[in-house]
Amino acid sequence: MDIKQPTKQIIITISRQNGSNGRGIGKLLSKRLGIKYYDTELIKRASEENAVSEEIFNLADEKMAGSPVKNLIDLMRTGSDDDVSSPKNIFKFISETIRKIAETESCVIIGRCASALLADQHKGKVLRIFVYADIETRIKRIMERQKIDFSTAQARVLSVDRQREKYHKVYTGLDWDDKDTYDLMINTTTFDDEEVVEMIYRILENRDFFK
Repeated sequence: MDIKQPTKQIIITISRQNGSNGRGIGKLLSKRLGIKYYDTELIKRASEENAVSEEIFNLADEKMAGSPVKNLIDLMRTGSDDDVSSPKNIFKFISETIRKIAETESCVIIGRCASALLADQHKGKVLRIFVYADIETRIKRIMERQKIDFSTAQARVLSVDRQREKYHKVYTGLDWDDKDTYDLMINTTTFDDEEVVEMIYRILENRDFFK
């Protein structure tokens, strides 16, 4: 296995269907490349940069995650500009943090609409990836990972995907799974995390990120 670190800045954004192993792939990829990994870590950093309690960020996340899909758009749009705890302001703070990170660091960023936020500002540095898998595989993975039955896992997979889709649409105006907004779509139904990371590594190698 090649062990190389990028010699120029690279930002890899990973959007993913629930149960597609996008998070695991992101962690493994960051380790392979020797670059930073951002997921929930974005909340801590945004909290520190904006002098807003980390608990407020977490509460806003929980509020959005727990909302019925039909109420999600209204929830994310509510709140005055002075209300730092409103979901739209929390998104604004996290977005600003993502853009700051992208100015100077090589990293892997999970979700948070990063693919859309960085598409124009950092062309040539960003590889936007969407990870997906067939529904049966994703349900099985969630059953095993969370120790739940089939019907519960199925409902959870579909619910999380719907909420990610709505979240992305409200804040970016784009369809979450639109292939035209990504550089690489990866079906993980028959590939394990290591194989996917190797694919991505070879793409980066071909694009001269290691020279």
